[in-house]
Amino acid sequence: MRAFRVQTITCPHTEYKIENRCCPMCPPGSRVETDCTEFRSTSCLPCTDGTYMDLPNGLKRCTPCSTCDSGAAMLKFSTYVLK
Repeated sequence: MRAFRVQTITCPHTEYKIENRCCPMCPPGSRVETDCTEFRSTSCLPCTDGTYMDLPNGLKRCTPCSTCDSGAAMLKFSTYVLK
């Protein structure tokens, strides 16, 4: 029986893990278009109307915006803000 060593990779907080490499995150307000490769950096696109990304990220889709009724509480950065 053979024993295999599984090597895990840990990325710095400014990068995200994809397959077996670390790629630079996209800035807030944008999403990943193309992951980095050995030869090029991550390619980012701005979020489209009706979507947002409030933190640096390695995601392929921006989060859809939601609208609250007047007087309703809205969740923002994990705290409730009354309108």
